[in-house]
Formats: sequence, structure tokens, C-alpha cells
Amino acid sequence: MTLDFRSVRQEVADRLRELPQDLYEGVVPDDEELKTSNGVVLPYNVLTWTNPIAERRNRGIMGVRKDLFAVTCTVHSISPDYDASIDVHMDVFNALTGFQPTNASEMLPWGGFSMNTTTDKAKPTKYIHTQGFRMYINTILELD
Repeated sequence: MTLDFRSVRQEVADRLRELPQDLYEGVVPDDEELKTSNGVVLPYNVLTWTNPIAERRNRGIMGVRKDLFAVTCTVHSISPDYDASIDVHMDVFNALTGFQPTNASEMLPWGGFSMNTTTDKAKPTKYIHTQGFRMYINTILELD
């Protein structure tokens, strides 16, 4: 049994790509590379992942490779103004809450935070709304 959860991650990324904002996975390009309109950076999302964590509860007798694993992701919704960042965050929240990739449970929101990068030294100011999601993977039983 191969433990490879890239297809689950891909389904989540594909779901986020259905939104009108650009999606970057794990890395954010320099501001000069981001899409703009009239010199203002357009809203975008950044997706980051944790590595799988073996669940302590609900462990089976068939060995850890067939047990459930918990995986979390965080989506950072970044915009040039506060109201736009809230709108982009709500798009993400609605797209992923209850979404169920193949071989995974429904995605559960688990918290996040909001902040901005207001400073005279690093322009432009960016408003960031971050949302975490958790799901369990390895839900398809393989019979040998």
C-alpha cells in the first residue's frame, strides 16, 4: 500500500482554482510578478500544507499504514484593501467548507487570523485573511 496523498492535495488546489483569484501553492512570487489592474495588485490566494499526522484515535489492527491520517492546509487570502480580503476569504471558506476530496473526509474549517502589512518601508500594504482547514485521509479501504 502506497501512502501518497498528492491526489488529495491536487483536488483541493483544483477546487481553489475555480475561484476568480490566482492561486499559489507554498510560495508567493515577488510583487512585480503578481497580476495588477491600474497598478494595484489583484487579490490572490496562497495554499500551504502540513505533512500527514497519524491519528492516535481510531487506530486499526492492520497497522499504521491503513490508519487515518490528519492533514491540515491553510489558505492565505491576500488583497490590496480590507474589504476585498474579506470577500476573497469568504470565497475560499465557501469553496472548501464541506468539500470532500477522494480518499478524504469533508474539509472542516478550524480557525485563522487576519492581519495587514502596514509599514512605510514595504509598500504596498497587503490585507491578509487566513483560514485553516482539517481533513482525514486514507479513508478508502484497500483489500489485499
